Amino acid sequence: MRYLELLFVFILFFSVSFSQNREETRNDIVKDKKSGEIVRGKNVAYKVVKGYVYSEITNVVITDSVRRFDRFDWLHVPKKMREQIEEIVFKHIKPEDLRLPCMGDWLLVNFILNEDLKIEKISFGVQHNEGDFWINLPVDRYHEIEKEMMKLVPVIEEKDKKLIREMDFKNGAFCTLKITYDKYLYEKLKAEESVKKK
Repeated sequence: MRYLELLFVFILFFSVSFSQNREETRNDIVKDKKSGEIVRGKNVAYKVVKGYVYSEITNVVITDSVRRFDRFDWLHVPKKMREQIEEIVFKHIKPEDLRLPCMGDWLLVNFILNEDLKIEKISFGVQHNEGDFWINLPVDRYHEIEKEMMKLVPVIEEKDKKLIREMDFKNGAFCTLKITYDKYLYEKLKAEESVKKK
């Protein structure tokens, strides 16, 4: 009887260990995830929803997703604000992430801009392409980008104020920004990294 109990304990121990190891195998990236699947990081969980052109990843804590797949009713992001968001995104790309890009690796940053010009309800759009740069980034990195964007005080130039006045803040001014990871960015980031090491 004692042998059966010990055998049961060993089987239970190994099955628990195996299941934990499987869960830890890169479940923090979007690559190979199905629509509706939850991708977990250290302090965040994102839901992956597949559209025709790209997959959207949305923080599960943020209610009322901004998802507007394949629609063209979005607003252009004012130039200075676009530069601020791009700077935030590129700041969170680490040297170990760098690789030569596939043709047209891009990330969509979708968000609602409220009437106080604060960013809220952010989602990210990534291509379905298996070799795409963005689907291989840990979701914790998206979370860092998201948190920093929500603290952003946008710089609005005089020429963009007319665009801001025309935004539909009552229904949520939906903005989207396409960020491209290309050879120029790869070389720029590599150069910055080599300067830091000196």
